[in-house]
Amino acid sequence: MTSEVPKGEGRRAAVDAVVRAMRTGEHSAVIVATKFLASNVAMNANGAEIASRDAVIDRITGQWAFTPVLAQGEWSLPEKVADGVRVTAEFPGLGAAPSNYSLMFWFDERDLISRIEEKFSFKMTAEPVDQIPVQVRSAINRALANQTPMVLAYVDDAGAPSLSLRGSVQVYNSTQLSLWVRNPNSGLIRSIRANRPLSLLFRNSPSRTTLTIRGRGTVIEDPIVRRLIFELSPEVEQRHDTGLTGAAVIIDVSRIHGTSPKGPVLVVIK
Repeated sequence: MTSEVPKGEGRRAAVDAVVRAMRTGEHSAVIVATKFLASNVAMNANGAEIASRDAVIDRITGQWAFTPVLAQGEWSLPEKVADGVRVTAEFPGLGAAPSNYSLMFWFDERDLISRIEEKFSFKMTAEPVDQIPVQVRSAINRALANQTPMVLAYVDDAGAPSLSLRGSVQVYNSTQLSLWVRNPNSGLIRSIRANRPLSLLFRNSPSRTTLTIRGRGTVIEDPIVRRLIFELSPEVEQRHDTGLTGAAVIIDVSRIHGTSPKGPVLVVIK
């Protein structure tokens, strides 16, 4: 049986309780929210109809894939709209987050929530560009300092994939990346000399930024360019090879795809 709403609490308290439950996933928040739900409460979760009270409670309970996004939202105060109450949220500084988000609430005669409607949408596509955007350049250049070093994948001599973390990756210019490889005789350098494709991954979970990069590398022999690539590397990477015995690499980027706080990313370089 649905418990009575304590005297003095109303629609504002009901909305606040459900919003808190959804954005935190905390068990204690859900316990509070359930007392504001009518026995016949229903919910539409962005097009998916949820028709029973138990199912609605389950939907606002715990850690869903979307919960970390909601937790970082900037939430409006409840606003009376027509015969219900609406709350909206914005997600500045986050990639892979909705471009718009709202919760609409309706109530019965006892001011218990009788229906919740959740609506949101994403900007799913980006117009392709032929240069590395500024937000991508900043993410890559700060990757090691942010403790999100780039992951690089290449094909080794046996034709098997090989993965490694690379702290020296930097944006060299509008279409190329640079990389200092400490071991000039490594499998990576042999793969680059064989003109095998490279792939890189950047992921920053707090900002929900994900970038996948494709390209091919060239080992640079010119001493001036070698020195420049070395000096572009973070200082901690330079100190691993003070004798400059490593190999300098330029990666010609062919494609970057992913999400950033500024929206979807699509770079295609021919």
